Amino acid sequence: MRDVHDNLDGIESLQDSKNIMESSVHFDNRSGYYELPMNMRFNDGHILSIAVYSSLFVFSSIANITVLVLLVKRRRKSSSRINMMLIHLAIADLLVSYHNFNLNVAF
Repeated sequence: MRDVHDNLDGIESLQDSKNIMESSVHFDNRSGYYELPMNMRFNDGHILSIAVYSSLFVFSSIANITVLVLLVKRRRKSSSRINMMLIHLAIADLLVSYHNFNLNVAF
C-alpha cells in the first residue's frame, strides 16, 4: 500500500536530480566544448566583487598601517594600556583583512 509520503519522496528525489543536472558541466556537440552553468560562469558580478574587495583591501591596509605607525610613535613617548590594546587591534585587523579579502577575491 502506497503512502502519501512515498510519493513526496519521489518528487524530492526528482527535484534533487534536476538540481544536479543543472549544476553539472555539459558537453556541447555543436562547438565541441564543455559548457558551465550560468551561475558558474565569470560575469559582471564577479568583476564588481573583485573591484569592491580590492578597494576595501587597499583602504583597510592603508588605514591600519597608519594607525599602527602613529600608535607605535606615541608609545615611545608614553605607554598606556589603551594604546597597547589599539596596537593589537590594528595588527589583528591587518591579519584578518589580509586573509579574508584575498580568499574572497580568489574564490
